[in-house]
Amino acid sequence: MNAQSPLTVAAFSEKDAKDIIFAEVLEKHAFETKQWDASQRDAATRDAKGLTGNLPSKIALLPIRARLVIARMHERLKGVDNIHTKVSITFPWTVTLALFALLFGALTDYLATDGARINLLAPPLLGLLLWNLAIYFLLIAKALRLLTFELPMRQTVTQWLVKFSTYLPKANPIQRAFTEKWMSLVLPQYKLRIARAFHLAAMTFACGLLLGVAIRGIGTAYHVGWESTWFANQPALIHTFFDWTYGLFPAAFLGLPDMPSVSDVAQMAFGSSASSDIPASPWIIRLMMLIVGVVIIPRSLLVLYDTIKLRWLSKHIAISLKSPYYRSLLSETPVLPQWTGILINTPSSDEELPEKWHQVANHLKQASNSSIVVSLHAINAWDGTIADTLKHLPVAEQSHVLIVFDPTSTPEEEVHGQLLNDIYAWGQAHHINTPIVGLDLSRMVTRHGEGHPLIGSRTALWQTFVAEHHCRSFTFNIDDEKALDTIATQLRTSNP
Repeated sequence: MNAQSPLTVAAFSEKDAKDIIFAEVLEKHAFETKQWDASQRDAATRDAKGLTGNLPSKIALLPIRARLVIARMHERLKGVDNIHTKVSITFPWTVTLALFALLFGALTDYLATDGARINLLAPPLLGLLLWNLAIYFLLIAKALRLLTFELPMRQTVTQWLVKFSTYLPKANPIQRAFTEKWMSLVLPQYKLRIARAFHLAAMTFACGLLLGVAIRGIGTAYHVGWESTWFANQPALIHTFFDWTYGLFPAAFLGLPDMPSVSDVAQMAFGSSASSDIPASPWIIRLMMLIVGVVIIPRSLLVLYDTIKLRWLSKHIAISLKSPYYRSLLSETPVLPQWTGILINTPSSDEELPEKWHQVANHLKQASNSSIVVSLHAINAWDGTIADTLKHLPVAEQSHVLIVFDPTSTPEEEVHGQLLNDIYAWGQAHHINTPIVGLDLSRMVTRHGEGHPLIGSRTALWQTFVAEHHCRSFTFNIDDEKALDTIATQLRTSNP
């Protein structure tokens, strides 16, 4: 049976996604400033599991763990209290754009008419219809993936908005990192908000145009007709144009007279003596219905569609899980081994082991989601009795052996090497995990101080020695409070 491929993308609500991204930014910053390490990271994961119990998937743990990390970072990082996860919103300028379009549309009546005359071929009126039809054509082509580029105006406004939102000259590195990462994550939503704003502006512009005509018509006797430099002597062509535009809606449906014939259209020319006798109200109603049908209704539907899609996107923000940060969180095995044996190389007996090692054993038990056994054993690489000790060790599925050395001394092949070989062979014979070697630096730190060059050279010597015996090693300081989580983390990450 093939192994299930790891999940590379997960969707979260906007609130959960913000918390997850914010926690990621905080942890990366804390790692860089040495205020957070792998043991604390794993402790946060373990504690989050303890708060929630069984979850349907590891993905469901991420937002819960993120809130726990944020709470702990408030205690560690200065200035976190002043960090906010709010970004620039589009609502204020969307409303401003819509109101401006409404006002400009109302004033367009004065631009499109010559006094009380309405030229049915006037460029502003025809331009409004043709512009919207062109936009619909591009949207359909883009929906069918015939176009791969963004509409120029939308792309320009999107770039401006992203630049404006991420311009934080007084922000600290955490705020800046979060804002940039969040904006890149919700860029599809911002593009959709901008598209909705333009649809709303086009709709309000058309409403303003109709409002201006209707209000002005109360005290103005409009006269309708047409005039053209290029088609002045072609009333048949104008008649066809009128039928395909103003005549789209059936006259009977609107309670209006039938569309004029070619001869009637010829008399509607403003140069004709009969043009002043043409009643304007039927044509104004046709104009209004044409604007409603071509602009207001389609744009309203597009606004509704974008709003519904935005609500769905706000609940399904996709976060990529391919980065090492998320892979490390999701790859952790939730259960510690059923038995863990800690073999401490010391001249002392089991009863004389320091109390701190009993604290380690209790911590491992509490950190596990299942019932495990942790046993402590004092061994001496020099007395050659390891075989007797191994005979009395329990063996269980997912067992681990942790061998603890003090790297103060120099590793010797006949002594320490033989000990590692014996324990490794015993593990292979009983089909349990490869032994892990822990190097306790407590004596060296006490003697020389943390960061002394001798500690680094000794650690490198022992790590090379252990690797030659097919084992993995790690360092810790049993006197440090972080040692408990460090040991638990190393045991967890070594699970098969």
